[in-house]
Amino acid sequence: MTEYQPPRPAVRRIVDLNRDRYRELVASEGWGTQQEQALALGVSQATISRVLECGQAPGQYFIGALIFAFPDEVKNLFVSVEDATLRRSA
Repeated sequence: MTEYQPPRPAVRRIVDLNRDRYRELVASEGWGTQQEQALALGVSQATISRVLECGQAPGQYFIGALIFAFPDEVKNLFVSVEDATLRRSA
């Protein structure tokens, strides 16, 4: 009889913002304040603040806005990171 082996945790990958590259790009556009960034991107200033200052992962609308605003920079704007481990369902 084999010993019980619990399921191995799965690793979830999420997309996160390369904040340094983001700051470079918005500065090059002349969007100095978070309010200017929000207006130009079509998201709320609170969203900008949560992503930049609180470290929150960007949501789908913010990601979409950045892809639209900077289509040639997608590879440089986003990074894939490992999130907390999740248990696989049996």
